[in-house]
Amino acid sequence: MTRGAASQYTLGITYMIKKIIKSLLPKGALSWYHRGLAFLGALYYGFPSRRLIVIGVTGTKGKTSTVHLIAKILEYAQYNVGVISGLEMRVGKDSVPNKMKMTMPGRFFIQQYLRKMVDAGCTYAVVEVTSEGIAQHRHRHIDFDAAVFTNIAPEHLEAHGSFEKYLAEKEKLFASLRTGVKTKIVKGRKVHIAKTIIVNGDDAHADDFLSYPADRRYACHVGSEEDEDAESMPAEHVSAVLRDVTGSKSVFLVRDVPFTMHLPGLFNIANALLAIAVSIGEGIPLGVIAKALETVKGIPGRMEDVSGVADFRVIVDYAHTPHSLDAVYRTIYSNRSSPQMPAGRLICVLGAAGGGRDRWKRPVLGAVAGMWCDEVIVTDEDPYDEDPRVIMGAVAEGVQHAQTQYSRFFGEGVTLPRSEGRRAPIPKIIPDRRGAIHAALRSAEKGDVVAITGKGSEQIMAVQGGKLIPWDDRQIVREELAKVNGA
Repeated sequence: MTRGAASQYTLGITYMIKKIIKSLLPKGALSWYHRGLAFLGALYYGFPSRRLIVIGVTGTKGKTSTVHLIAKILEYAQYNVGVISGLEMRVGKDSVPNKMKMTMPGRFFIQQYLRKMVDAGCTYAVVEVTSEGIAQHRHRHIDFDAAVFTNIAPEHLEAHGSFEKYLAEKEKLFASLRTGVKTKIVKGRKVHIAKTIIVNGDDAHADDFLSYPADRRYACHVGSEEDEDAESMPAEHVSAVLRDVTGSKSVFLVRDVPFTMHLPGLFNIANALLAIAVSIGEGIPLGVIAKALETVKGIPGRMEDVSGVADFRVIVDYAHTPHSLDAVYRTIYSNRSSPQMPAGRLICVLGAAGGGRDRWKRPVLGAVAGMWCDEVIVTDEDPYDEDPRVIMGAVAEGVQHAQTQYSRFFGEGVTLPRSEGRRAPIPKIIPDRRGAIHAALRSAEKGDVVAITGKGSEQIMAVQGGKLIPWDDRQIVREELAKVNGA
């Protein structure tokens, strides 16, 4: 058995063991089981977070991108940085892709990586924090020094029970700042920590996260600082004054300092602002921050162009919620007249996760695709133990009732993405994801854009029986493009 196959076998066995434990333990006992593991993991590795400045990033969308941007700025400022995210596990210059199908890994794994960071002489650890991770106490005994909130929208509602409970789990990261140690020994030096909260001030729930005790608070806004609601927030404001958000670049000003990023879309500016605010709080000059962000040419699996020399563009993105999918399509569509994305059809490949995850959003994802896309191919994504045909059927049904579903979810007064009289495309269902990608590429003509969403840079697909199989949408695209070009 190869090392990769052995790794996937181990992950599959772990998945089954966890499933058995969850089924046997009552809910209260399961919570204490998770708490106990969190303490034992921190104890075994010597509470390593007390020797690092730890930045936690949570929210529904944009967590991985924000973690990536924070780390890039800190590295550009000559700090040694560690990262734990859905994209990668990094200790200084050594990085491995996250192949665990867990954005926030288990307690012993996190503590082990934090210890590796300490041993490697890292100053900072940037950690992506999920609601499920918080619910299972994976954040406990990690002494966070800064908590970052990207945004919040309905997600994981079956797991948490309601949106209010989902929101409450996210807030626990910010509540934990109050109990964290305020003096740390980092690289042999005593450091007095100013606990910091950074939020997306444009989100409707920004005040909920700003209400927690902290030494410093920052609220970020995409737009003018003159907004009255923004000025009422108990925080220092960091705003982006937009200059050019077309094409493949984003140009804006922060406190009169010009920023140019090679990342399209307002959502990327929102993520970047959070990273900018974190960096301001750490004393990094705005000029240095701007230079750091200009070096970022892209984020793996996030609006990543993998088309190579094709006459059409192929965009791979992780978008798997209605809001994030809408933002991706909106960005592609608004940029289609640019040299990078010339006017043409928008061909979309998407699915939805199984395992009982957010069944409600499947038809909504289909509706978003139906409103934006000229051709829609519905395929498998991560079915877990559900019947993939049921999942794909729900997404396809949303495509067929796109305008009704879209208006119901986003609000009756919402401006529709395409003309009101336009008929939604008839969805094609191709269960095999490779086959679906191949069909989309074969259909594409010069000037078209193929958008493949749901998995981004993920390295694993979760299928029935607890099996985790190697998968990378980007690599599949390259392989299938070679076949199409050679046909």
